[in-house]
Amino acid sequence: MIWYILVVGILLPQSLAHPGFFTSIGQMTDLIHTEKDLVTSLKDYIKAEEDKLEQIKKWAEKLDRLTSTATKDPEGFVGHPVNAFKLMKRLNTEWSELENLVLKDMSDGFISNLTIQRQYFPNDEDQVGAAKALLRLQDTYNLDTDTISKGDLPGKDSWLASQLRRATISNPITGDLETVHYRISKSAWLSGYENPVVSRINMRIQDLTGLDVSTAEELQVANYGVGGQYEPHFDFARKDEPDAFKELGTGNRIATWLFYMSDVLAGGATVFPEVGASVWPKKGTAVFWYNLFASGEGDYSTRHAACPVLVGNKWVSNKWLHERGQEFRRPCTLSELE
Repeated sequence: MIWYILVVGILLPQSLAHPGFFTSIGQMTDLIHTEKDLVTSLKDYIKAEEDKLEQIKKWAEKLDRLTSTATKDPEGFVGHPVNAFKLMKRLNTEWSELENLVLKDMSDGFISNLTIQRQYFPNDEDQVGAAKALLRLQDTYNLDTDTISKGDLPGKDSWLASQLRRATISNPITGDLETVHYRISKSAWLSGYENPVVSRINMRIQDLTGLDVSTAEELQVANYGVGGQYEPHFDFARKDEPDAFKELGTGNRIATWLFYMSDVLAGGATVFPEVGASVWPKKGTAVFWYNLFASGEGDYSTRHAACPVLVGNKWVSNKWLHERGQEFRRPCTLSELE
């Protein structure tokens, strides 16, 4: 069963994150400021080069007039002792000064800034990831190449984002956490013990669901990347994954609460293909469903996916509630599928 619930006043701030730019739109905003800073530095370099050329140009114009006069009557020109002295002085010192000016490198400041900023640049993985995202969007939403190239796509806080890391999944065989190509997002885990806002959110979930949140996982906040998605999956551990949540010691994931923390201009829906349901992201709303029947058996109709974000910035947070502590809140039944 899936509940669509309106929840207000629970949003958290957003901003910057860590490497792996294509996996988080929130982090990419920093790249815009980085590039703007580089453009400013480049313009400063251009201005310095223009000032340098202006000095050289003025010197050349002055010498052009002087040599034009001198060549008309060379003997008469050097016959004047002041002209002779100035000629010696120019050739001995002033042309060397001009040479130094011509050879002066005005790019030091720009190159230095570029070198510093380069450590924050996207890498090949980011570029390939973004390219794959465009192909994924093209296939998912049936967009032609011309539409994408023209950008005619259909439309519709710093502390937090600094905690973001590339989202992982639990390997069903090894149990290890690993990044995968079918989950393009970054996430952070927020504890109610450390943040009073998170604590209030947890209590709101407990009040609305009637389930005990003391055995639930910490609140996970996620920000999706370019074409960010999560392919069809289950939140609960299947029978072939007996050790999935063994370290937690709280049993299987009995239910999922999913907050939408931002509006998404296009794409980004949560879909449940087994039941033909879809939920579109709307800031301040949430969706809740039970992953397990009351008997403790997994409900395979809860298989769901996060569709690729076509346009916009998708922020969500998840709360996975576990079996332990729910014995009297949601008693098990004798029927396997109830």
